[in-house]
Amino acid sequence: MINYFIEFALIHLLLFTIYKLLLRQETQVAFLRYYLLAATLLALVIPLVQLPNLTPVQNLNLTGQVSALVLPEVAATTPAPDNLGLPNLLLLAYSLISLFMVIRFVISLGRILVIYNRSEPWPAYAQNVRHFKGLDTSFTFFNLIFIDKEKFTDPRNIIRHEAAHIIYGHSYDLLLLNLLLIPFWWVPSLWLAIKELKQVHEFQADAYALANSTEKNYRHTLISHTLKQHGFILTNSFNDTPLTKRLDYMKQLKKKISPWKVSGIVIMLLLTAYTFSCQDMSTTELDDEIITNDIDPTEKVFQLVDEPPVFTGGPEAFYEYVNSTLKYTEEALANKVSGRVFVQFIIKKDGTISNVKVLRGIGYGLDEEAKRVIANSPAWTPGKQKGHLVNVRLVVPITFRHPDSPAVEQPAKEMEQVKDMPVFEGGIENFYNYVLKNINYPEEALAAKVSGTVFVQFIVKADGSLSDVKVVKGLGFGLDEEALRIVENSPDWQPAKVDGKLTEVKMVLPINFFPSE
Repeated sequence: MINYFIEFALIHLLLFTIYKLLLRQETQVAFLRYYLLAATLLALVIPLVQLPNLTPVQNLNLTGQVSALVLPEVAATTPAPDNLGLPNLLLLAYSLISLFMVIRFVISLGRILVIYNRSEPWPAYAQNVRHFKGLDTSFTFFNLIFIDKEKFTDPRNIIRHEAAHIIYGHSYDLLLLNLLLIPFWWVPSLWLAIKELKQVHEFQADAYALANSTEKNYRHTLISHTLKQHGFILTNSFNDTPLTKRLDYMKQLKKKISPWKVSGIVIMLLLTAYTFSCQDMSTTELDDEIITNDIDPTEKVFQLVDEPPVFTGGPEAFYEYVNSTLKYTEEALANKVSGRVFVQFIIKKDGTISNVKVLRGIGYGLDEEAKRVIANSPAWTPGKQKGHLVNVRLVVPITFRHPDSPAVEQPAKEMEQVKDMPVFEGGIENFYNYVLKNINYPEEALAAKVSGTVFVQFIVKADGSLSDVKVVKGLGFGLDEEALRIVENSPDWQPAKVDGKLTEVKMVLPINFFPSE
């Protein structure tokens, strides 16, 4: 959620900066209005969109190719602090200001309602025009026009102007953006966009009124009836924009926007959308690599090898290293965050670690902590394929469990105590022979050229059978269901042992799908 808010702010600021630099002096008011609205809607939507990354992360392209590495979970716990913590104080401050914005919004609606109840119809011009004695200026709210008829001898130009706000639906614009101010009050570009949008509304209404009046007559109306601001946040007023600016703007209303500007803006919008939404379809949050990719691009990176990489000292030493190094962040402790971080990395031919990424994270600094621990890991014994040292990509799910969280159901003892992990009958090679013989790449996925990883979680029970099979991160397009089917129909495994006794173990299997070209 925090990442979404930050991305919204960055995207909106970028798009509003484009408006200020390229569009603010233009006079195509309809285009300006739609751009300001589209910039806000794009800032809301783009962070939610996941586009496939055009940069390949695999060079395996066999039809139905499925490969995986299975590693047990690693748990990390640490005592929680007693104090309230800075994150909670910031959350409290944010909530209080958001509450103030709600009150501000409700008060504005209440003031309009009071004026409506105390006003009376003025049907001499239109059924939706209402007279309110003592009103400083006319204004529009949805399909209602409020005016003090005693201040005007001939209000036709003003009523035409206010009617334009109704015709163009300007109240919907203001309602949307002011509602967004409640959660995004801290985004300065949103406040500035509302100010710009109200100004554009007035220019658009001026253009409409001018079409039904002479320029000289309308200029006289502007000069004669420049009243003070009314202060409502949800309405359009005849005097929401400075008089001199409106008079100057009227001279340029027929000026066309340059085609190169439109083309440039469209290109920048597309680049912005791609930059903020592009990621591997197999992930929910693909972090930047913590270590520079220093692997020769001509060298193959394997997922499945004859001899997988082994941490120096074996699995026990790896769990001991992680548990002694991993620390809960203060932010995660204060917010009582628990969950799993899936870390992907490459064990190079020399046993060092490269290309550490978070495939799926939980935020609050825990993603960075998991990456840090893996990146600083001592060297491994590298993997081998057909007797040759090779680069191997691994995925490790690291579980953070807050001390105050409810007890997590564990089929066996702590995962770090499991020395003899479950093994497929005949070894991992037999398992993949089983997979490759039985896998069916869904036609929907092939047609859409979808590739990536499906993370399947399951329990290997004490009798070797599998249960509780589910997808913890999928791709859609039928690939999730196919991965589930394969695992659910898997022959029995050799169960795990703890202290010589058979036990249940929960495992996560990342399965990579790569259709043929």
